[in-house]
Amino acid sequence: MGVIIKSLNFAFPAFPAFVVAVLAGLAFIAVYPLVTVDWFKSHELFDPLIRVFALAYEVENGDFYPRWLSLAYKGHGAPFFNYYSPGFYLISAYLYALGMPLLFSIKIVIWGLFFVGALGVFLWVKKYTTPAGALVAAMIYMYLPYHFVDLFVRGAVSEFAALAILPYLFYGIDGLFSRCSYKSVAIVALSSAAIVLTHNLSAFMIVPFAVLYFTAKVYQHRPPKKQLLIVCAAPLLGALISSFYWLPVLLEMGYIRPLASSVASGYYSYSNHFVFPAQWLDTAWGFGGSHPGIEDGMSFQLGVALIVFLLLGVISLFNAPKETKIFAALCFLLGMLALVFTLSLSGWLYDWLSIFQMVQFPWRYLGPATLFFAAFCGLSGYASKHKYFSPLVIVAALSVILITSSEQRSISEPLVLDVASIEANAVSQRQIAKVSINNEYLPKWSKGQVTSTLEPIVELPSAQLSDFKMAGTRMSFTVTLPNNVSQTRLVVPWHYFPGWRVMLNGNDTEVVANATGFLMFMVPVGTHQVEVYFGSTPPRMFGWGISVVGMMLLILLVGLLRRTEIRQGV
Repeated sequence: MGVIIKSLNFAFPAFPAFVVAVLAGLAFIAVYPLVTVDWFKSHELFDPLIRVFALAYEVENGDFYPRWLSLAYKGHGAPFFNYYSPGFYLISAYLYALGMPLLFSIKIVIWGLFFVGALGVFLWVKKYTTPAGALVAAMIYMYLPYHFVDLFVRGAVSEFAALAILPYLFYGIDGLFSRCSYKSVAIVALSSAAIVLTHNLSAFMIVPFAVLYFTAKVYQHRPPKKQLLIVCAAPLLGALISSFYWLPVLLEMGYIRPLASSVASGYYSYSNHFVFPAQWLDTAWGFGGSHPGIEDGMSFQLGVALIVFLLLGVISLFNAPKETKIFAALCFLLGMLALVFTLSLSGWLYDWLSIFQMVQFPWRYLGPATLFFAAFCGLSGYASKHKYFSPLVIVAALSVILITSSEQRSISEPLVLDVASIEANAVSQRQIAKVSINNEYLPKWSKGQVTSTLEPIVELPSAQLSDFKMAGTRMSFTVTLPNNVSQTRLVVPWHYFPGWRVMLNGNDTEVVANATGFLMFMVPVGTHQVEVYFGSTPPRMFGWGISVVGMMLLILLVGLLRRTEIRQGV
């Protein structure tokens, strides 16, 4: 045993090799249920696969940031990613478009997120504890029950992805106050932008905790005004960089059906989904849904490993230095605050600030809560002052984690897929129907009508159509009207939405929504070359412009700070 301990103690300081190997291996164990099946049954069923495939189809057809999914709703389309955060799906779609198999591209991203999230916790916590304590915190965060709820029970891959980015935001904030390095500025700006682009609700939920953490650091470090300006600039730059996504969301929300009525009422009303404190300790596991009362079909537990190492962390406080105690106390308080948001006693807040109702499920705050508690578990590195004790803490944590998480690392039912057939039929026969549960991202003009063909419909029977071509969000054809009429209406059975452009012989022509919500425009007498494509709008163009400016400002600021550090020999 002594030889094993000494060898572990010798190997561990070789960061990145040892830490990367451990976390990469644990991430593989976490996703192993996906290795043995095609796909799995969750609350989302096939939606994650459909969204990735539909997004990749647009990428393959030249739209590298697709807002419109042309395959959706039997080929009539929907502006799904004009509103829904695209991060997870876009990365998976790029991999698929580059030649990776569909299922493998999604699974490799999931594995990467397990690894990246845990590594972020390690980097954040290692400043305040021993390397062993930081590794324990990272392992516990990776194996939090809520991660497996998000992935294997709910199929909520976007929220799962956002949880992997959250640690970097707080790691970057710490760096801003300790040395205000150019790396920390970049980390805060890019991580805050990435959270928004991955899951907008997670971005909204983390704001109060980031503000409180930020404020506590200002009070603790009392930075000079110049440094404080730089510190404040970093998250603002993140907001600017991500504005190509969130600005159109805000300015074009009126173009879809009222969101609150479809995602924040009925079953989705926040009042149906508060957690009872006893559920934090209940180790029962299930793949059902969330319901009013304490009898839910899914688990809201904190996790045995987390609770064990929280207690060990409390004991270890006596051995920890002052700065670590301050960090631990802050993390514990923020974790408790997040737990309060899951309880009915916080219902007044949801009533007072209606925007909180868009969270839908108060138990989502288990994500931020367990992040802070996992960071607190890093105190276990101070469980003993004996230098040989650290490897034992790691082994103990690993044992508890793997033993207590075996049921959570499972799927309810495997789904067998003929991916090649799905891919072929989705394009040729337009078999993709819904891309969201409540059709909440359908344009407000849509009446839900489905046509048997996607070819243009001409009001005048004697008109002739030829050279019809369609790919992605583009369509072209030739239309000829006889001389005995002046003009006629032509309908393209794609859902109307701001941004559609119709070019008649190279000239813009007005396009509107017809009675069923499809594209309609007038065609005069004669032969005309028609091109229909999905273009941009002022909010989208303005958003891209702000993002470019934000990125340029970040590069400029990072360059200035790096030059200053080089000059000072840092």
